[in-house]
Amino acid sequence: MALREATRLARLRASEAACLLFIEDGTDITIAELATRIGLNERTFYRYFATREEVIRPVLEAGIAAVEEAFRSAPEDRSIADVALEGFRNSMWGDHADRTRRLVPLVLADPALNRVWLSAIRHFEHAILAPIAARLHEPEGSLRAMMVAGAIVTAARVSHEHTAAHGTDPVETFRAAIAVLEQGLPGGSR
Repeated sequence: MALREATRLARLRASEAACLLFIEDGTDITIAELATRIGLNERTFYRYFATREEVIRPVLEAGIAAVEEAFRSAPEDRSIADVALEGFRNSMWGDHADRTRRLVPLVLADPALNRVWLSAIRHFEHAILAPIAARLHEPEGSLRAMMVAGAIVTAARVSHEHTAAHGTDPVETFRAAIAVLEQGLPGGSR
């Protein structure tokens, strides 16, 4: 288990270095140059990442894990919206705000990186489903649990995209997105 954790941490460090490199020099870089500049040989790079674009996945997964942990560890009486906001704030913002603010526009503009982003978003939805279902006292496969997880993930995605496009405060944008969700669909229920 220690080797697995050491590998996870090494992948995360390499991912963080690659994200900073993308921010500083752009995303149009070869794997050979990327590997060298983040301190890996190509063989190790390919052991950690299947493609150049996959190098951002560990950073995204660390953010997802922070939100998942917020849901698993928050007291039962805290609202789902409050826990989601705390998780969002601590995930890729908080100490990583500058990196996230500068990285997200690059990821959204690069089609290959965007595919990894969208894949991570799907993973995000699955990661928070179980703890949300537990908070709702419903099975993971319940429509309600799936919709709540999907809505929170959509709010996070839209907040990142809105911040990238308009320079808004990401946490306040997420808070506003959650408020829209809490208001429900226009026109009421049918």
